[in-house]
Amino acid sequence: EKLYLLANEKYYENLNNAEEDAVFSPETSRELLAIEKEISQDVVNEAKNNLNFVNITKCWLDEIYKKTEKDKRNRSINMNTFEYYRSIIFTYLNRMFGEYKINELTLDIVQAKFDSEVNLGNSTQKGNRSTLAQVMEFAKKRGFIKENFAEEIELPEEKKPYIEESILKN
Repeated sequence: EKLYLLANEKYYENLNNAEEDAVFSPETSRELLAIEKEISQDVVNEAKNNLNFVNITKCWLDEIYKKTEKDKRNRSINMNTFEYYRSIIFTYLNRMFGEYKINELTLDIVQAKFDSEVNLGNSTQKGNRSTLAQVMEFAKKRGFIKENFAEEIELPEEKKPYIEESILKN
């Protein structure tokens, strides 16, 4: 907002310095547009650099919910799938990555977080990785991050239940 005020100040400074019946030349108009565009881009870049993971997940959920509700006969996903994504995000992903800005996440950070979740089953880990990949793709398409490395996350080996041999023989 402050940056827009600066652009307006520059605009009015030029306006006040002009004679009453003066008309801005095309060059002056272009200069003012360039200033406004530059300032707008600064605002956008600042917003991108300060966007946290939780906000991205909320935006992603909001977008897929709108697609789901828009045309109930031609849904991109059904409500059960939406609820599944929402559950994963609020139960696991926001807890794991909520402290980070989206552009601070690296493969090493994400891998370490997944490795620390030792009590989760393999299907939960796969669901977490898949949902994270979709959230990151959403962020990538909007220019908040440069790459989506979620599919590169290595999941721990699947735990197989221990069954005594005597039980297997019966």
